[in-house]
Amino acid sequence: MNRKLVLRFTNCSTTILMSFMKNTNLFNILRTFSAEELKLFESFICCYMFNRRSKKVTELFSALKKFLPVTSEAEISKIQIWEIMYPGRKYSDEVMRNLISDLFQLSKKFLIHLRVSNDKVESGKILSQELYDRKIKNLLLKEIESTETYIKNNIRSVESRFIDMYILDCIKNIALNRELEYKDYKEQQHRIMELVNYFLKEMMAYYQNYEILKTFIKTEYEMILFDELMTFADMNHKIIDPEVILMFNTTVLVIYPEKEDVFKKTLKLVKQKGNSIERFSHYNILVSLENYCLNRYNKGDTDYIKYLYEIYEEKIKYDVLSPTVTGTIVESTFTNIVKTGIRTGKFTWTENFIRNNFHRLQENEDDMLNYYLAYIFHSKGDNGKALQHLSKLRAQDMMEKINVKNLEMKIYFELGYYDNVLMTADTYKHFFSGNKKISDSRKAGHLNFIDLTLKLLRATEKNDKVTLGFLAKKIKNTSPVAEKDWLLSKLKK
Repeated sequence: MNRKLVLRFTNCSTTILMSFMKNTNLFNILRTFSAEELKLFESFICCYMFNRRSKKVTELFSALKKFLPVTSEAEISKIQIWEIMYPGRKYSDEVMRNLISDLFQLSKKFLIHLRVSNDKVESGKILSQELYDRKIKNLLLKEIESTETYIKNNIRSVESRFIDMYILDCIKNIALNRELEYKDYKEQQHRIMELVNYFLKEMMAYYQNYEILKTFIKTEYEMILFDELMTFADMNHKIIDPEVILMFNTTVLVIYPEKEDVFKKTLKLVKQKGNSIERFSHYNILVSLENYCLNRYNKGDTDYIKYLYEIYEEKIKYDVLSPTVTGTIVESTFTNIVKTGIRTGKFTWTENFIRNNFHRLQENEDDMLNYYLAYIFHSKGDNGKALQHLSKLRAQDMMEKINVKNLEMKIYFELGYYDNVLMTADTYKHFFSGNKKISDSRKAGHLNFIDLTLKLLRATEKNDKVTLGFLAKKIKNTSPVAEKDWLLSKLKK
């Protein structure tokens, strides 16, 4: 054989042997395991019930354990693992691949086992079905009752309770079929309503998502059963679950934002029923109401700031500031809460919110702390301290830069540093020029703020009362305008 061909074949074989374990599907799963989960997984694969095929799979995991947890720099070849398991024996890629495949399959089974064992409702449904198949009626009914009680006592954390209750009720009704036959039709109606509530909730979420997304995409999707379901929900408030009513109301607000009466009814209802609905739904409902208020406020309806404060009070009270429990708070949400607290004069409330939740900001914590402190000092009239904090931060993302520029212009204006106002306005305009990442409406609001601030500055310098009177009407009638309440407050002095 040609010597060059032999060398090429040898190099190719070496590449195969040195293929890295960290690129396998197995490692994609193992790298996510915590230290406790690795211990549980080891016990899992040592159990004959789960691993009946080969003790060598257990040995494979024992060899891999030395390299776990996996680091991004780790380079673990199959041959390294082979030499630990089979010292002195010739490497077989087929044997190695089969062992890795077996352990990979076990890792998937382990994830299923982990999820089911940690989910009381799912465990209850599976056990109920198994007891039914085995015709152990007395234990079946007890298990169903236990699981239903758990769902009712843990509504905040059970995400699919309507369909869960429906499935459990179906199993129970089949088991008691002869006893219930023609006895009580109300039981059947109750079961149907569980399914209806589930279907309505899921479809309302679909309608809302579509209505919001279609502002970003050009494609039109069909609003399947929209008229029928909206009509049914509107006419059957008395028999629909409060959580679904709230979902229906917020869907109405997304599609028909002019229905102010629906907003007020929904805010009242969520304050009454919020803590008795599933947590994620509670979060989404409050976000919908929050967005409705922000849109109304940004269009000049300043009365909505009081409703926005009520919504943020509710979010803080029940800790639904993020979709997950004790999760991070999105920076824009954090900023809106701080601004709302200050605009409503709740300085102590605002400072307490910052102190208690600041650690939950995802990034730029130090910079954003200086921004919030600058904002509070400015609102209290201490613009000197506000500038000190502002000088310490380095705005990074787009919204941070916009917030900082707005605050800078307001502080310089109130301090009488008019040249600084002009310089900041000039750089601010350049920031918006050609920036395609900012929506046209948002860009228009901030450009209007810059323009009106400069006009206000000139009229104030000249003490031109006629122009100031004209500006008051112009600011009120212009939409959108960022910082409208601040602009109007300067005209009152």
